[in-house]
Amino acid sequence: MWVDRYRVLGWLGSGGMGEVLAGHDERLDRPVAIKRLRRDLVVTEERRRRLEMEAQLNAKLSHANVVQVYDFVSCGGLEHIVTEFIDGHALSELARSERLSIERGVELLAAVARGLDAAHRNGIIHRDLKLENVLVTRDGTAKIADFGIAALCSPALGGEGGLARLGTLATMSPEQRAGDVEDARSDLFAFGLMAYELFAGTSPAMLAVGGGHRPLMELLPSVPPDLSKLVDRLLETKRELRPATAEEVAMELDAVSGRRRRSVAAPRARAEVYQVATLFLRIVIPAEEIEQVAVRMADWQRSVREVAARYGAYPLAPAGLEALVCVGYPKVHENNCAAAARLLTDLVASSGPGARLAAGIDVGKVAIMNLSGGPIVSGAPVDGATAVGRSAHEGVTLVTVAAHPFIARSHRLTPAPGAVVDGQRAAVLYRLDGPVEGDTVDE
Repeated sequence: MWVDRYRVLGWLGSGGMGEVLAGHDERLDRPVAIKRLRRDLVVTEERRRRLEMEAQLNAKLSHANVVQVYDFVSCGGLEHIVTEFIDGHALSELARSERLSIERGVELLAAVARGLDAAHRNGIIHRDLKLENVLVTRDGTAKIADFGIAALCSPALGGEGGLARLGTLATMSPEQRAGDVEDARSDLFAFGLMAYELFAGTSPAMLAVGGGHRPLMELLPSVPPDLSKLVDRLLETKRELRPATAEEVAMELDAVSGRRRRSVAAPRARAEVYQVATLFLRIVIPAEEIEQVAVRMADWQRSVREVAARYGAYPLAPAGLEALVCVGYPKVHENNCAAAARLLTDLVASSGPGARLAAGIDVGKVAIMNLSGGPIVSGAPVDGATAVGRSAHEGVTLVTVAAHPFIARSHRLTPAPGAVVDGQRAAVLYRLDGPVEGDTVDE
């Protein structure tokens, strides 16, 4: 399936009026997300206009903390917004799946505030700010998404009246609920609700006492008083009592973060963060006598250690028929992903007659702690390469969307829309087809 020059690879999700597809830009060779009106809705002129307005407003923004719009195309009688593909999760998912530290939560909120400030400086109010509409990339960057009901106000953001009362009722400011004039401070109320829910795990309305919410520091003694007071100001019913700008909020959060870092004692064991490529390997050995399989397995594990050593890479204790190698630690390559692909080629050549490899390659930041028994490595790329590699068929290497731009410089890659990872169809993966003619080695 195609949308203009964009190849559709899978389905990412849906919301109130739109659905989002995973795709690949064949001309620029990069992953994209494609938003269009839901197919189960009646496509009216008003909904078409609203989608086009979303694209126009979002396209005015070029900021690290806002999802970037690439294109707006019509195909098959429907309009489509093409944006950057975010390899990560919604902030709401992160809040549910892992206990975010105060420090990390403050950092993410400060980034969102900076993105919101960029929108406000361009005369745009978001009007639907919530945890679900903040995406966090694999490298930890927060990005504001879904400008579906955003509005354009005056450059001074004096306010906009007569706006349709759309959005999520639970995250609306009092003036938005009442249909009154909205301005930048309306978004800041929603930001306060989002911050409260991020730390408390529930909406302040669920913990209301006597018509007001319970302060965060009463619920969580670990929350700094300055942070709790900032959230209280953001949640003021009267907008004139809220902070004046998102920039002011970002600066206060940065100050909280700085004081917090200075007050936290250093841990006894220190982990260093490295940017590495992770290569997961699974060897399939022809059926033989059990003694022969054991010998082949031992030879395979020795080959992994020897080839990894030639690349200055760290193999995480090869076990059985599987292995995982960190390329970029301890030796850093000019292109760790390309080095991982070449390491894989060398391992295939040394795996013995009849053996076939299935592999997965990912990239990103890992935490490495050097202990007496050897380094301990953890991070999303370790899990990503493992999940992708275990799903690959014999003789196939799958590459994640994060690793794609690095490997594409030296190897041929083909979108693999049918790949299944952890029992679910993956949105975007690529199959490694071999080196590009004249590929150079950076060793």
